[in-house]
Amino acid sequence: MIFFKKRTKVDLKEFCKQYYDEYFLELKLTPIADFNLHYNELISEKITEVDSNFKSVDFRKFCHESLIIRFELFSLAWFHHFGNDLAIKQSIFTKEYLVSKDKEDIWDDAEAYNQAIAASATHGHNTSKLSDKYQRLHIAETRMALANKYNIDSIDGKCIARALNKYGTNAKNRMLKVTLLYIGIAFCKNLDYKVNEKAMVIIIGFLKGLYDGSKQSFEEIKII
Repeated sequence: MIFFKKRTKVDLKEFCKQYYDEYFLELKLTPIADFNLHYNELISEKITEVDSNFKSVDFRKFCHESLIIRFELFSLAWFHHFGNDLAIKQSIFTKEYLVSKDKEDIWDDAEAYNQAIAASATHGHNTSKLSDKYQRLHIAETRMALANKYNIDSIDGKCIARALNKYGTNAKNRMLKVTLLYIGIAFCKNLDYKVNEKAMVIIIGFLKGLYDGSKQSFEEIKII
């Protein structure tokens, strides 16, 4: 006999606001502040152990970019777990939330990571190979079709695009690692850091942990 665990019904805006407040922005009110800082310090130290050049990276910049990535990886995990409709609603709320907190710069600066996610969906495709060419076209056309479906005057088109740029990626281990690699490359570029292979392994592990942490928080909830 199979027993199905009942999931807690939660409002999208209430859940995201509580999560963002507790884990991302209102850290002074929770013990998470010290944890995030120490975790950033730990990752920074681990990268420096395999590449002394990382010492030149501004730690405050590292923390700022890590915060932006936390939001974008939350959104990526959300897309993989809940799909298009709720991903767009989550994207809309995220921008509203950041604007309300006077943190619209986080939304703007996340564009580079969102574009990296979008590009990762066609990683390894050979444009001279018919099947790969078709797959690239399929992803582009599907994103466009979904954008047209959801595009109404009352919705910010950028919010729709941010969500649908994740179409073509998935949570399977091999494909997810590719997406995290693209995010890691964008991360290092924003830090003005020329990463080596060993350091990138640590960075991808860091990103995977953030992604998994977000995804695990969705497992026992049902969005209403």
